[in-house]
Amino acid sequence: MTEVAKYIHLKDLCSVNQGLQIPISKRFREPGENRFFYITVQFLKDGHLEKYYIENPPKSSICNPDDIIIVRTGSTGQILTGITGCFHNNFFKVNYDKNLVNGKYLYYCLTTKEKQREMKIRAGITTIPDLNHFMFLDMKIPFLPLKFQNGIVSVLDSINLKIELNKKINKQLEAVAKLIYDYWFVQFDFPISKAQAKAMGKPELEGKPYKNSGCKMVYSEALKREIPEGWEVKQVGDIVERTGTGLNPRNNFKLGEGENFYVTIKNIEQGRIVLDDKCDKISDTSLEIIDKRSNLKPGDILFTSIEPVGTTYLIKEKPINWNINESVFVITPNLEEVSSEYLYMFLSSDYMKAYTRNVAYGSIHKGIRHGTLKECKILVPQNEILIEFSQVLDPILDKLDVAQKENQKLSELRDWLLPMLMNGQVKVANNSSETKEYSMEQQRVSKAAENELSYDLQRLEIPKSKKGFAKQVLAGKIIKECKDSNDFTNIKLQKLMHLAEHLMEADLNLNYYNQAAGPFDNRFMHVFKPQMKQQKWFEKTGYRYRSLENEHKIDNYFDNYFTPKKRLFARLINLLGNASENQCEIISTLYAVWNDRIIKGEPVADDLLVNDFLNWSERKQKYNEHQLLKALDWMRENGIIPKGFGELIKHKKK
Repeated sequence: MTEVAKYIHLKDLCSVNQGLQIPISKRFREPGENRFFYITVQFLKDGHLEKYYIENPPKSSICNPDDIIIVRTGSTGQILTGITGCFHNNFFKVNYDKNLVNGKYLYYCLTTKEKQREMKIRAGITTIPDLNHFMFLDMKIPFLPLKFQNGIVSVLDSINLKIELNKKINKQLEAVAKLIYDYWFVQFDFPISKAQAKAMGKPELEGKPYKNSGCKMVYSEALKREIPEGWEVKQVGDIVERTGTGLNPRNNFKLGEGENFYVTIKNIEQGRIVLDDKCDKISDTSLEIIDKRSNLKPGDILFTSIEPVGTTYLIKEKPINWNINESVFVITPNLEEVSSEYLYMFLSSDYMKAYTRNVAYGSIHKGIRHGTLKECKILVPQNEILIEFSQVLDPILDKLDVAQKENQKLSELRDWLLPMLMNGQVKVANNSSETKEYSMEQQRVSKAAENELSYDLQRLEIPKSKKGFAKQVLAGKIIKECKDSNDFTNIKLQKLMHLAEHLMEADLNLNYYNQAAGPFDNRFMHVFKPQMKQQKWFEKTGYRYRSLENEHKIDNYFDNYFTPKKRLFARLINLLGNASENQCEIISTLYAVWNDRIIKGEPVADDLLVNDFLNWSERKQKYNEHQLLKALDWMRENGIIPKGFGELIKHKKK
């Protein structure tokens, strides 16, 4: 492409129109006919969950996937495309002439560093930064004939496609890594080694899952659960060589000098470092100063110490152009105790997330101290198991690292190409066969990863004649996993049963009634104790369940009925197995009133759910609104979210 771009005003290519400020009283919390998702600046924030919908908005305030909308104030110049909805008056829509300009070409033009900087400067002319229509339309962009615009879009889209495919593959690889970790160290179904099988005098068990094969488990007082024989419980401080941090500027160095990156918590996403324009820059001298304190090296784990607490990254190579600030911990494992891969997965686990939530301090920004982190209990397996685990996990982590670095280079290439293509300084080649081949390979790998993960999505197929026994098995499995906790009562058992049946979408003759402590299946609770004794699984003695000779058979029965949902069940037990009776009552009852609203098609909002909970029974008055709102946040964070499965909670006739 030898065409030289000329610069023309945006007003010669497009017009703009403002969005609408919709009163809260006219916003809906649920989608419906002729309702459009309401796009506000809150929508731009990470982790934003609350959505509103507007009914029959004016056509001028509606945007479609091929439209471009731009933020006027706040995050001035931020550009959105590819979404459908009704936009707030903090945005304006760019109505471009499709006969003159490719919408994606215009989008790419406006996302260049040059245009982003210009929009912020133009918005800053007013007292309150505001990119008004005139200032925006007065800007100029490089203009080329439509066929050349299309070629530029094709090149940039192909790069972005590769980046997105890499992200998708990485997300799936991360899920696979977590699945492996959970199977080995949460469910204890790691494969039995040849040496272990031989030592047990059962060579036929080689390669079989440890716990499911009936291998010996011992009760850990520290963890309040059974663990494999020979494993130890220690504190994090016992298995690391050191914990350290980076350095804050203060009198040590200056920001904004040089080309190296100064990494803070905002630049660390789970499993990756984001080196982009949002990252502060530091000089070579500053980099050396920080490194004397942080001493980053391969095998170290980075751990964010303030909100969001506990985001982690495993260092695979010595960093050469970045280092960390004081809010990022660096943790060096003692390799005689644990491997880097095991410690990284432990620090990234659901258990650690729950621990940090419970111990984090601070009224505004929650955080964790080195000493508190070191006090966290960690299960330490035998060395041969750690070696085998690292051999399995290391290739997955390597693939993640390679894809992340490739994305970093692709992003840099895209950002370099963008202005060069716009100005006609780089020409577009016609041969895209290599790109197509690469894309097909990426999609093939992506599909393979999806197939690996489809295991969790399978539905349970339990014959009607077997549902009664399957329900006994589920109760037996819960008792087996939780019976040794200090607060395992009939109420807690029933609440865990209610949550397990609904989260696993297991229709086991659902028969839950509204009773004082929450959802209660009275019919089942009256018969299950004799059934447990008849099966020789457990016997209730006082407030405890005593194991009987056939307890070991429960796991095999459980696998027969619930294998597709084992991971969901393990997650539930991991979250609530050691929770108090009151905590389980709160979560189960909130789940029930939330699920009922979904089934009935009623609005779902926190204040409505709290009200439903408090009106459940007089017993609920012992809980306060703050507890319930906190519980709802916890449920969302941990995926305990109803989908409208099952039936409405029943009420006894008065």
